[in-house]
Amino acid sequence: MSTGADQALDRMRSRVAEINERAVVRAWEDRQRGAAAGVWQRLRRLLVDTDSAWVIGADAADRLEAEGHTPHPVGTQLEPPKRLFCVDPDRIGALPGASRIPVRLCAEFLQAREIVLIAHRRRA
Repeated sequence: MSTGADQALDRMRSRVAEINERAVVRAWEDRQRGAAAGVWQRLRRLLVDTDSAWVIGADAADRLEAEGHTPHPVGTQLEPPKRLFCVDPDRIGALPGASRIPVRLCAEFLQAREIVLIAHRRRA
């Protein structure tokens, strides 16, 4: 049977372990913010100008690059890197297997490796 002092010591050890765990997580988050160098803000800014987003396959992305479309730089700064292409709306029909995803930082967007972004139409 443990005494009151033993129980207090166990609670204190548990609390120290929790504090240490939070410190490790906080240090990791700080490193991530420092390493990101504003990439998440730039990605959000890109999405503000986007009307629709489409996941495409690696072959379709290779084809876009071969046609002269360059991936947006913000995609290459993510980990894992993404190939984000900003193209005209009429190109979607020519890309086999393109499937529409929400224009926001959701699971579908974050898991996709190759994405086509269609900008909002500019008003004349």
